[in-house]
Amino acid sequence: MVIDSVGYFVVAPGAAGVAAAAVANDSLVVKNCNLDRSVELISWWAKNQVSGFHQLTWPSGNDQTRGIRSRVVLAEVYPRFAREWAPVIRPQEAVAVTVAGSAVAGDVECGVLQYFFEDMPGVAANLIGPDELYTRGIKAVTVEDTTGALTSSQWSGSRALNAASDLLQANTDYAVLGVNIGVLCGALALRGPDIGNLRMAVPGLPTNALLTESYFVNLCDTSGWPCIPVINSANKGSTFTDCLQDENVTVVPFSWNLVQLGPR
Repeated sequence: MVIDSVGYFVVAPGAAGVAAAAVANDSLVVKNCNLDRSVELISWWAKNQVSGFHQLTWPSGNDQTRGIRSRVVLAEVYPRFAREWAPVIRPQEAVAVTVAGSAVAGDVECGVLQYFFEDMPGVAANLIGPDELYTRGIKAVTVEDTTGALTSSQWSGSRALNAASDLLQANTDYAVLGVNIGVLCGALALRGPDIGNLRMAVPGLPTNALLTESYFVNLCDTSGWPCIPVINSANKGSTFTDCLQDENVTVVPFSWNLVQLGPR
């Protein structure tokens, strides 16, 4: 089981909407996996500088005209669609994204598609559910830092988990509940060997801690899948925080919420 977060963007799309593109090194074609297992769009969010809409269509969806479309209010990076029922998408399908928003030259509107893959051969993530968290949880700890310099419309500003402080206990598992975010952005994401070197992202909203601080725990509740990433401190130097930001490229302070875990 793995979770993958795919970023997309468009520049000055206007009110009618235009096709968005995947950010560098991402793809709007769903990754390949076992055809007999589930691929679900367990979350989807957007960041606009002018109110508009974001729309998704894909070949096995209901239709190719509108698919699922959500109104997006400026500066509110909330999940779209109802996460209590995740749309099912088939491997290798191309997702067409249409975005409407700002018509100001240079303004970037962006979003994130977050998929759950029940079985992706050769890739696996250490994911747990709430029951295991409550059974194994021992101590709370936070990892606070600020992104590095950012580049518009791509994942950037990478910081290792131990870059600002190195306080995690050696050879110990930590569950990541979510993150508190200091500045509006498209998303913050974890990436490292314990989660298949794919990105597990959180909406970049600083004004709603109830959404972000326990995002992965809440994702378990709405999706029915184990979605809480577990990071071993031995991999702290190779586990990174990445950020998706628009052309304003404001660096983002953040604090990941972790729980030290005991043995299984």
